[in-house]
Amino acid sequence: MKILITGVTGFLGSHLAKYLIEAGHSVIGLKRKSSLTSKIDLISDRLQLFDIEDGLEFLSFEIDAVIHTATCYGNKGEAASEILSSNVIFPLTLMEKAKAKNIHTFINASTFFCKAADDYGYLNKYIKSKKIFHDFAKSFGELNEMKFINVSLEHMYGPGDADSKFITDVTKRFLRHQAVMDFTPGNQIRDFVHVDDVVFAFDRILHYAKNSVEENYADFEVGTGTATSIKDFVNMIHSLSKSKTEMNFGALSYRSSEIMYSKANNENLIVKTGWSSRVSMTEGIQSILSDLTSKNTSIDKKSCFDRGIR
Repeated sequence: MKILITGVTGFLGSHLAKYLIEAGHSVIGLKRKSSLTSKIDLISDRLQLFDIEDGLEFLSFEIDAVIHTATCYGNKGEAASEILSSNVIFPLTLMEKAKAKNIHTFINASTFFCKAADDYGYLNKYIKSKKIFHDFAKSFGELNEMKFINVSLEHMYGPGDADSKFITDVTKRFLRHQAVMDFTPGNQIRDFVHVDDVVFAFDRILHYAKNSVEENYADFEVGTGTATSIKDFVNMIHSLSKSKTEMNFGALSYRSSEIMYSKANNENLIVKTGWSSRVSMTEGIQSILSDLTSKNTSIDKKSCFDRGIR
């Protein structure tokens, strides 16, 4: 298959591109001109890369499916209009153009954060924009006989994620044996799913979309189906990293409108696509430890967790 991936230089997009290329697919990658390409350097000679700013000329190729992973979180001071442009207008325009070019499958990477109330703290505009696009895209797919598949990802983690992300940041600080780290009580329940399991899910969903003659809309939740507290997950990182850091749970308060429980209902994914989780939590954490140790990276002291680990 020939597959277009938006956000190909990002965490999920880069892992997905590598997996699909190794599986024998042809990949077209879409990125911004300003995007760093270090995550795809090893496969740059095996994919076709285009910049969003140059238009949609890549749609002249025969493409079997679009996987949309690009997103704007709004955590860099972006205006509401910019977030809406990135998360609603751009993917909807891409979907319309894809349909016009007889590309019949559009797979959207969404997030468990969309379960949150609209006033969920600093991700408020991001969550609203993702919900708006989902509703528009679902209607467009149903009316225009185009398959729109929404993939809701639980708490994804793995090697190569941004330094500012919770798990990466915590792990790096543990490896540096930071003296003390403050946390909330850590009773938030999450479904931690490794990025390798996520890309395998997209692979299975692609096969499902190609072979299925069912309705034009499907919604899959991607997660292990196992509920784990943040405190237990952090304790496991601490143990496996053999860190000397003192952990101070309860020193910080929860965020406003914190999601206290999120776990994937993955029965639909398992039954319809044959997917199963293949990476244990221990293996997943060890993959991050190995990656960070090999890079010998330092902590980004300007990460989003400067005010404490949440």
